[in-house]
Order: sequence, then structure tokens, then C-alpha cells
Amino acid sequence: MTLTGTQYNGIVDYIWIGDNVPPNSQGQYQIDVFPNGPGSYDYGFAAFVNGCYSDTVTVTVTVTPAPVLAIDVVGDLDCVDGTSSITLSTAAIGLSTIEWTDGNGNVLSNANPLVLSNVDATDSGLIQLTGTNLQGCIGYGSTFLNHHGRH
Repeated sequence: MTLTGTQYNGIVDYIWIGDNVPPNSQGQYQIDVFPNGPGSYDYGFAAFVNGCYSDTVTVTVTVTPAPVLAIDVVGDLDCVDGTSSITLSTAAIGLSTIEWTDGNGNVLSNANPLVLSNVDATDSGLIQLTGTNLQGCIGYGSTFLNHHGRH
């Protein structure tokens, strides 16, 4: 993420304070920071302009974790005959968008749960799930369905 302080004219030395502030950031009015994961991070900015220090401005950045998208599969994978149904779902809460795709990237559904109807052994393959939470963080899940036809 990029942090931008007020740019001043004249002889200026910019000062950044906070977790994971890059060592080469001092003297720059704009820097990129990379928080180490979910949590709250405080960053401070001040400028030394023409021999005087500005007030230090502090901003708190909150990093939200990506959603965990575990996939539950309900249905008989061992005995499919073209009339079987399999339901895939995630218990993740607070998702603003959801997308189920096959191994080729074809969208199967934008709803939870995903119901696959008329499943037979040729429908085996990778199923992928992408979900975005209300804060815009993206999570992923996947499962491989290995169907066996009736004997």
C-alpha cells in the first residue's frame, strides 16, 4: 500500500515511523509499505522544513484477513450415473461476491451452494472457489471431484 504525506517546497527531509517502513523511505514524501498480515499498523509522518519540524501525523491502517474458503461436498461420489446430484458449499460468512469455476476457468455459479445435477463419471475434475469479503479481501478454495460410475 502507498502512503503519501504532504509535499513541501524548499529544503525538506521527510521522516516516516512505523512497522516495516522501508529503510530507503526517509527523505521521500511517498512510500510503499507491506504490513506483515492481518492487524492494525500505525504509521507516522513528519517533515523537517527549512529548519523546523512539522507536527507528526499518524494514520492507523487495518489489514483484514482474506476469507478462508473451505469447501464442503455432499453427495455420493462413488456411485454416479447421470442422475446424481452433488452439492458444494462454503461456510464462510460476510462474502460480498462468490464464484465457482471448473478447472478450465468456466464460471459454474455465483451462488452458494453450488449444485451439480446429472453428474456422471466424466464430470470428474477440479472445482475452484473465489470469494471476496466486505473489506475487499479475496480468498480461494478448491477441491477435486473424482466421480466413479455405477458398476
